[in-house]
Amino acid sequence: MKYYRVVFLVGALFLAGCQASTPSTESVSEHSASSYQETQATSTIQEEMGEQEPSTENKNVVDQGMDEATYLSEHLPLEELDSITLTDNRNKRVLLFSDDSGERYKSIYLKQKRWLKIVSLTDDELIFNQEI
Repeated sequence: MKYYRVVFLVGALFLAGCQASTPSTESVSEHSASSYQETQATSTIQEEMGEQEPSTENKNVVDQGMDEATYLSEHLPLEELDSITLTDNRNKRVLLFSDDSGERYKSIYLKQKRWLKIVSLTDDELIFNQEI
């Protein structure tokens, strides 16, 4: 008799454990809602900080109003290159320059320090690195 009680209790615990581990529809929808809210909060924070998503269009994004535009045009053949913005927020702007053969140059401009770094990706060489 004791044997049957033990088997019954073990079986009941096993089944109870299986039922508790499967998520209910409510918890799945709650998870989806919280995930959506986190995504919305992240995009709001990015907008407030002035961050932009990386641009996927190949075009020349160098504007003469940019602080570093003069230095970029002095050190890079901008008319031969397409450029995309990887990062542009209130602290820094990162531009990637490419041509038909691939990615050629990268510029990093620290806005508050007014520091510009231009790197050749093909030669792994630092072209420019100073305050402007």
